[in-house]
Amino acid sequence: MLRKDRELGREEAMRLLKLAKHGTLCLAADEMGYPYAVPINCALVDGALVFHGAPIGTKIKVLGRDDRASFVAVLSYVGVEARFSADYESVIAKGRVERVEDAEERLRLLRAFTAKVFDVTEASIDERVRQALGATWVLRMSIDELTGKRAPKA
Repeated sequence: MLRKDRELGREEAMRLLKLAKHGTLCLAADEMGYPYAVPINCALVDGALVFHGAPIGTKIKVLGRDDRASFVAVLSYVGVEARFSADYESVIAKGRVERVEDAEERLRLLRAFTAKVFDVTEASIDERVRQALGATWVLRMSIDELTGKRAPKA
């Protein structure tokens, strides 16, 4: 990282990642050779990022060829014209994405994901998760590398 004065320790970067509800999942090249990045909801569960989605589409095709990924979350951003800069907090995680196939684990992770990302009651979580489970893939990304950066207010 170029600006070491803005670098966060792993513990603080993990704390920020735990707060994130969405970010950008960055994957290897698509069929046309372009890197593929997709905005996506997320939840940090048991030290790994959890995503969900349809069992078809570009994301699934790309992951079928290469499971390596980066995930970027910007938790706050305020442009500061007077400094021609910005105040922000961001994290970048690198790891590998796997499809979670075990039914009980999928259910557990999807419950945790739903509770984190959506403002729903406990009672409606089970109902929503059971409705979605059949047509939804649950993806888990290991966090092999994690960096965080903060540009504090002056």
